[in-house]
Amino acid sequence: GFYDAAASPELFERPQRKDDEALPSGTSLMVVALRAAARLGERPDLATLADGALASLHSVLAASPRHSGWGLAELLSDAEAQRDWGPAEVVVVDDSADPMSEHARAAWRLAPWGSVVVSAPVGTQGFGDLFTGRSMRNEQPTVYVCRGVTCQEPTTDWADLRGLLWAGTE
Repeated sequence: GFYDAAASPELFERPQRKDDEALPSGTSLMVVALRAAARLGERPDLATLADGALASLHSVLAASPRHSGWGLAELLSDAEAQRDWGPAEVVVVDDSADPMSEHARAAWRLAPWGSVVVSAPVGTQGFGDLFTGRSMRNEQPTVYVCRGVTCQEPTTDWADLRGLLWAGTE
């Protein structure tokens, strides 16, 4: 797990809370951050670190699920991923450069917990290879939904996103 404060000789004890009270624990936050970074940067080593950190929360999740919301959300995310309808990488290619375009807003609203949503114009660099080979179709903003190396047919209609993100859950 992760600590809630940096190491310091002035600390009598270095705090390491693993339960989520009013705020998520440092470990819970790091699990979420590591998984997002793993998806955005295509870094499986970060996903492995996140899995290890989540494993360190299991005793707290079992003993006090009421105080472990973020950890439980991550466990649910894992269970959904095993069914191929959990977290996704959603790429919105939109030359308007509006990060809150209709397509981007729909993706944020509909994406399962743990998903990453990125929106940018054609030719954007970075984010691993999420934008590589991605273009707009028929000069319309286009949304690509992927889980790992498996991508679905892109869509230009934001109303199709629910089906792409939640297929097989009904």
